[in-house]
Amino acid sequence: MTSNHDLANVIVLGFDLGHGETALTYIEGCQDKSNNIDLLFSDISVIGYLPDGETIWGEDVFLNDLASNDDSFDIGFKSKPGIYDDRDLKISDFAKAVYQKALYKAPQLQRNTENIETFIGCPTGWLDQNENKVLEAYKKLFIKAGIPNPKIVAESDAAIAYYFDVVQDDSSPNESITMAELKQPIIVLDFGSSTLDITIGKKILGNPITLGIPLGASLIDKAILEWNLSHCLDFDYPLHKKIDQDEIDALKSLLFKNHSLSAKAEFLCRKIKENYFNHQDAYQKKSCCLKKIEFLDEYQLFICIWGDMMTEILNTPLTQLISNFFTNNKDPEIDQLAGYSWLGRCEQLLKYDLDNKLLENGLSREDIGVVILTGGASKMQPVRDLVKECFPKSKNLSFRFDNNPELCISRGLSCYGRIDLQTRHFEQEIDGFCEDKLWEILGKHYGSTKLIEIIGDKIADLTRSNLQCWRDKSIDADRIAYWIKKELKDWSESDQLKNEIKKELERLEKAISEEVNQSLTPICEKYGLGIIDLLPPSFLRDDFYDTLQEFADEYDIDSEDIKNKSFSIVATMQELAKALVEGINEAWKDEEFENLGNGWGWWRNLNFSEDDARPMINQLRKGGEEIVASYLGDEDFVKIPIYATYCSLQTALRQKIKQAKYLIYSF
Repeated sequence: MTSNHDLANVIVLGFDLGHGETALTYIEGCQDKSNNIDLLFSDISVIGYLPDGETIWGEDVFLNDLASNDDSFDIGFKSKPGIYDDRDLKISDFAKAVYQKALYKAPQLQRNTENIETFIGCPTGWLDQNENKVLEAYKKLFIKAGIPNPKIVAESDAAIAYYFDVVQDDSSPNESITMAELKQPIIVLDFGSSTLDITIGKKILGNPITLGIPLGASLIDKAILEWNLSHCLDFDYPLHKKIDQDEIDALKSLLFKNHSLSAKAEFLCRKIKENYFNHQDAYQKKSCCLKKIEFLDEYQLFICIWGDMMTEILNTPLTQLISNFFTNNKDPEIDQLAGYSWLGRCEQLLKYDLDNKLLENGLSREDIGVVILTGGASKMQPVRDLVKECFPKSKNLSFRFDNNPELCISRGLSCYGRIDLQTRHFEQEIDGFCEDKLWEILGKHYGSTKLIEIIGDKIADLTRSNLQCWRDKSIDADRIAYWIKKELKDWSESDQLKNEIKKELERLEKAISEEVNQSLTPICEKYGLGIIDLLPPSFLRDDFYDTLQEFADEYDIDSEDIKNKSFSIVATMQELAKALVEGINEAWKDEEFENLGNGWGWWRNLNFSEDDARPMINQLRKGGEEIVASYLGDEDFVKIPIYATYCSLQTALRQKIKQAKYLIYSF
């Protein structure tokens, strides 16, 4: 385990590269929980390039005409990696510039770069599919930027870590949340500029449940711009102007062709939007609206916001407001927003999608103890009103509105980093166990599977029943082979076999679980956990196609073996049984049965008991079992169910490790 002396030299960076704001926090020394989380800086996520290629960011871009007046200016460039090459490049350039500013502002970082551990937030909504690929692709962008020891963390994990750390701090007044509230299920709603993410903490020490969509507040900025361009010539528009339709058309054309100017216009709309929601009551009427005139090149840009106008924007389908955005979009998840208004899709997520997710996990809204709102858009009053509408009034339910939502994730990333560092060796030992011993345990138990006996017994039963039919003169001797093979094939595809496989898996599950937990007990005791069950009651899930796909690259599994969008060990073992039966049918020659009438004709005509046929039945059973055993001894033949079990166990262990790490940290 890393010594306190080593941890005292470590600096944790919490890097929240947000779509609208970027914040960097740090903890200097992680030997205990008493060191403060310090803010290095927080600034807008704006990027610009100087003529020599140097990157500048934040408010500095507006202070430098060379960076803000050409086509290099951009905002809203954060997106899922691998979709837009130009945005990937800007993320790397931006991260590099942010880190260089951190080194300048905090000289202790520059003196200690080899001991910096950087934890970078990733929108939870990005991770619904292909989680490992997204994390690795995003990490590469920060490696390219020269960020030291980057680790990508789901923002949901950062949020949970932040609130857990708050109640661990004895010196904190705990105004935001209490430990009593954390003992109940909690929901964290993160209203960001690029995504809306929901984190459900069934238990603070459990694995969080997440869902998210790319419904960011930046879409509102785009809508404000388009609305003003479309309505600024209306007779009752609040701003007096001396422009005509030709000038508006020319400005629209310029914004369409020049991405940097369009980004600047959206940024100006964003700043006015934030001002509006900070003083919303003062700007409800058109007669006293918030208004401003800006200049883009030689053109005037008029921006007005008031109550009815904002209500219209929030409740109009997005495709009507920002059709060009959807036309040029390449992200299929964003396309799914097209038919909704901003508030409408928000309401669907908070009501129907959330209900389904709660139901899947055995929860209801009445179980929730606290709802926490964070993210810059959580300051919007319509958002707060909608959230309160979506949750029932209860004396057990409380709402928490983060006073500094733009810093929550960055602070949470630093908290997560400290927890990770203090418990990292525990996780490494569990990973080592998986690599060194888990394969051996799985191989041993799969080697003892009763699939051989299950198939062998069925062969015996079918042989016995068909010999009886032959004896009763229901079938001829030359049809015995046909009926045994047919009924064996039908059985291999039946629900009867599926149920027998489920029972066998339950037996395997229990045996594997007992041995795995017994093997892990010394590791758990070493870290003060005592006896802890690191495996859930059922780890051979009904379907874990997504999990197996994620592990395919990591463990060199040929994904071509996974044919459908569904994958379960029950189905895999049934396919295994089908293949074994086909092998048996090919191995047994019809002539082995055709001579039964000659060799056993006396048995057919005399009143002998079934025991007289047992030697032949046993001989066929033995032959079938030998064929089954030869298949099960073929490593290539059984690798998929073993890989599947390994992946399922790895996933279960990794989820439980999070819980254990919080327990270790809290001691």
